[in-house]
Amino acid sequence: MSQLLASYVVQAAAALFTAVLFGFFSRTYRKPFLLHWARGFSALCIMLFGAGLTISLAPIAPPTTITRVTVSTVTLIAAYYHVAWLIFGSAEVFSADYADWLYRRRGWIFAAATVVAIASMAYAFSDPDPFGPRFTARNAIRSAIIGAAYIAATISVVISRKPGRHVGRVFVGTSFGLYGATQLHFFWVGMVSRSTISQTNYPLYTGILDFVLVFTMGLGVVIWLLEEEHSRAQSTTQEIASLAYHDPLTGLPNRKLLLDHLTRAIYQARRDKCDLAVYFIDVDRFKVINDSLGHPAGDKVLRAVAARVTAALREADTMARMGGDEFVVFTPDIHGVEDAVHVAQKVRDAIRDPIQIEGRELFVSASMGVAMYPADGQTAEALVKNADTAMYRAKAQGNDLMQLYTPEMNAHAAEQLALESALRRAVEAFEFELHYQPIVQTSDNRICAMESMLRWRHPVLGLVRPEQFIRLAESTGLIVPIGEWALRTGCLQMAEWRASGYADLRLAVNISGRQLRQPDFVDTVRVALAETGLPPSALDLEITEMSATQSEPVIVERLRALHAMGVRISIDDFGTGFSSVSILRDFPVDALKIDTSFVRDLILDPNDADVAAAVVALAKAMALTVVAEGVENPAQLEFLRAQGCELWQGYLCCPPVQASEVRAVLGRRSGGALKRLPTPSEISTVRH
Repeated sequence: MSQLLASYVVQAAAALFTAVLFGFFSRTYRKPFLLHWARGFSALCIMLFGAGLTISLAPIAPPTTITRVTVSTVTLIAAYYHVAWLIFGSAEVFSADYADWLYRRRGWIFAAATVVAIASMAYAFSDPDPFGPRFTARNAIRSAIIGAAYIAATISVVISRKPGRHVGRVFVGTSFGLYGATQLHFFWVGMVSRSTISQTNYPLYTGILDFVLVFTMGLGVVIWLLEEEHSRAQSTTQEIASLAYHDPLTGLPNRKLLLDHLTRAIYQARRDKCDLAVYFIDVDRFKVINDSLGHPAGDKVLRAVAARVTAALREADTMARMGGDEFVVFTPDIHGVEDAVHVAQKVRDAIRDPIQIEGRELFVSASMGVAMYPADGQTAEALVKNADTAMYRAKAQGNDLMQLYTPEMNAHAAEQLALESALRRAVEAFEFELHYQPIVQTSDNRICAMESMLRWRHPVLGLVRPEQFIRLAESTGLIVPIGEWALRTGCLQMAEWRASGYADLRLAVNISGRQLRQPDFVDTVRVALAETGLPPSALDLEITEMSATQSEPVIVERLRALHAMGVRISIDDFGTGFSSVSILRDFPVDALKIDTSFVRDLILDPNDADVAAAVVALAKAMALTVVAEGVENPAQLEFLRAQGCELWQGYLCCPPVQASEVRAVLGRRSGGALKRLPTPSEISTVRH
């Protein structure tokens, strides 16, 4: 009996140590299985302590005394609770879903454990021999259940292992298995060879073995946790390294890794004396996809483009994502420009295939620039930069185009960069001025409006025409402050002219698409009119046909708000874009301006004459005013008058003039007719 008591004491000490260890690590690592096992080994400690106390009370207290009954009941309940908590922890290791399923039924599980404990207590309650057959059988059955639970825990630990080193799991699984085996052996001894327990050192040996196994369980879990922490640290290090050199969306190399690989490829090409091509790819109209379908759809498009281009390349080729919708590909060991163009065509064909995104079929294209080593650059940075420059040249010419790099492109880019810097300084230094060109009534040759035209007086270059800087101002956003200045200045000047005797004169101002996209554009116009005292009916805002066709609903609403104020809206350069009758019907339009390109040759080119006549007829059908731009000779004017065109402007009246010369132009009236206009006989002479 003393050996059995010593065995229980040794095992209880080990169980207490393991319970404290598991409890400490459960607070540190926040792993549910550690908390369950900490509770389980606490219950095991109570069971073993209770078993030892039962043996100590056996000589002085019969089994039926309240003390023995209480101690035995607590001991048995703790034993079966130990089994329950061990199973909960093992389920957490095996599967979180299975563990959750079990834990939701924990009330029934612990109730069953309590019933089994009380039933086994009642089974040996009336046995007069404290170590009789029923007592031994009760403990043997308890050991069998505990042994089966540990074998199940062993299986869960082994099955849940992932690839890699798991010394800690091996320790835990092995010690669980051996501990379960000793419990099952104790069951066999208790049921078959009871004398072994009372007549040999079996209890002492098994107690020491159980102590070692329980201690090994704790040690194994410590190793297990340290290994997992080391694996997480390695995984985090690898992830950080991957993020540092790869694009997280597509998994492609990023700019840093691309330049490294490209530099090595250049060294290899230099040794092998062969060519290398770099392709800079930009997805066309990608912003439209993001804005219309959302960024998740845009991400899917980028992943699809990356996968398709990669599949179209050779194994030795490299593709990288530079950011946004821009990619770079380089192909080593190619034979001249012909090979580079062939690869570029393969890439473009791969991108063109329809992409299925959220039930929609999207047709995607890309603009591409190509730079060759060694002709177009000797370093990775230079080749990527020159390919980028060529790509922008391709994009400026339209979508789905490819452009080979030429040295002139860099000269043009440097010129544009210098022009941009000068343009920014011009905004701060107020180097802009407005010129004005009359808009004339065809019926009586009276000037009814003045169109303001922006000019930039550069301190070195002199007068810079709009076509040389307006597109740059638009792309950089500088057109917004420039346009606000032009609107306010023009309104102020027109208010002065109207106050000096030209009360019916109107102002026509060109408005860019960038200005229309400003949320406060309507307020900007309203403030300019209020500050200058110009009535809204005296202001005509001209937007290009391209801006009209690409206008978003919010822009149309802004134009409608301006129209409701009394401001007139005209579509400039009509006939050069892709306007439809539905756009003219839905748009708040008052007038159409026939583009100069159709007026210039309408006397000589029947097609231009037909276009001009068609525009006039369309405008009349929709009750719109027609203004012809670029009228330079009497024959053009007579043709337009015959078609019913109401207004015109051009050099036949006068070129754009400075504000100081406008009064002289307005003064050239005689009975309502401009003095410099031709007579009908002159028109007839020109016509024949």
